[in-house]
Amino acid sequence: MMHDVQAIRRPETRLEGKTPVGADQSIDFNGLNSLFGFQIGILHAIITTKLEVRLRPLGLSPKLASVLWLSDANPGIPQLVLTRLFGVNRTTINAFVRDLRDKNLIYLEQSENDKRVFGIHLTEEGKRILPVLKAIVIEFEREFERSIGANSAAMFNQLVEVLKIKSLDG
Repeated sequence: MMHDVQAIRRPETRLEGKTPVGADQSIDFNGLNSLFGFQIGILHAIITTKLEVRLRPLGLSPKLASVLWLSDANPGIPQLVLTRLFGVNRTTINAFVRDLRDKNLIYLEQSENDKRVFGIHLTEEGKRILPVLKAIVIEFEREFERSIGANSAAMFNQLVEVLKIKSLDG
């Protein structure tokens, strides 16, 4: 499958903070494109949009796929843990869980240790679809890595780890 490399790398032609967008249009970022947060947000949007297309036949978004993947690796994972991990509110996680339950991919089971906590578990259908989901995501990641090269991918992963550690520090 061909990959749209232009969409995932920073544009190389810049004139005074302007980045080409279309054949006859450009956006003046006025320095915004030099900020990490902005660049990370743009990269997230590009990757998420492209992965959504791949996951669409399964009826899953990248976030729902992540919840399913994590629930398999961590049977009984509490919704609160996912709330913290994804940096979203409880309402958002509840919507993810409701969507996955409606698709018969997960079920909730009350914790033996804390009756207020309900852990997420995969249903048989969730277990059936997980290998397909993983194959789609892994192939997508491999294509992304090939498009930027192994060295760039390794540097990117190192940078992400440093940023995660630094964000925990304060």
